[in-house]
Amino acid sequence: MASDLTQALNGITAEYQGMTLEEIKPEVQRVWAAHTGGGELDEQRLTAFAEQIQAGGHVVVRSA
Repeated sequence: MASDLTQALNGITAEYQGMTLEEIKPEVQRVWAAHTGGGELDEQRLTAFAEQIQAGGHVVVRSA
């Protein structure tokens, strides 16, 4: 699952790079929920992932 989530989140980088965090966060949450059966990210992780995408970086999701 972590690999699929990582790939899915990095798949939105090209489209969302440079956008505001307020624009990116809902999409990050949507992708997360789609791959976790409706799970929600806490604000800290959501912001961290959105900041990486905004900067054109790569997100890495690790298994718990």
